[in-house]
Amino acid sequence: MCNNCAKFHQGRTYQTDRQTDRQTDRKTIRQTDRQKDNQTDRQTDRETNFSHGGNPFQKLNMMNFQMFVFSTCLLLTSMLAKEVEAGSCPKLENKIFDNLVDMMVAIKSGSQTSGTGNEKDRPAFTATLKSHLTLSKDNTIKYDNVILNQGRGYSPKTGIFTATKSGLYLISATVMSNGGVALGAYISKNGANLMNLYGPGIHGGTQTVSPVLNLEKGDKVSVRGSGSFKTNGNNYSYFSAVYIA
Repeated sequence: MCNNCAKFHQGRTYQTDRQTDRQTDRKTIRQTDRQKDNQTDRQTDRETNFSHGGNPFQKLNMMNFQMFVFSTCLLLTSMLAKEVEAGSCPKLENKIFDNLVDMMVAIKSGSQTSGTGNEKDRPAFTATLKSHLTLSKDNTIKYDNVILNQGRGYSPKTGIFTATKSGLYLISATVMSNGGVALGAYISKNGANLMNLYGPGIHGGTQTVSPVLNLEKGDKVSVRGSGSFKTNGNNYSYFSAVYIA
């Protein structure tokens, strides 16, 4: 082959190699761009799903938490029932019962009264016993330290709460024995004994009751002594009521 032909052939080969390299580079670049686009699309889809509540792990964790709370409540309820049957935990029973009543009242109030009516018109009061008292049978305990008296239904002079409107009321009362002597009392509605309280024969022995009562306007509720007993003041004993529905 002559020199000119050889040079021409080398030039054609070089051009062919350059063209092949450029095609290969463009193909590689297109493949890389497609891969990046696919990754971006997948990440965007995941973020969109998560932002619209599509994260299965978050849902699973929330379901597990709810099941844990529910199971714990069942376990505690079962344990409390066994202890109450055995008669070994009256104080624990009272405390848990009071807490359950408070939660029910909060749920009840939030579900039926939120955003309706005027909260300032809701009858409610709380009063504590400031002075030590010596009771006699059927003597009304006059809780003399009034903390709240919305609706003016409670009279510290008589110790009587008078319902200013008809409906359901949560009543709560606590008595504390004094001097290591047992104390007996009861919740009275219009003079009738509805529920008994008993302060154990130790100094500072207490009991709390929290009945829900259906009262008509003008009904009277109070705490009365069951006999000759001494009650501890110093704001350890209290009496309260609130309209719930």
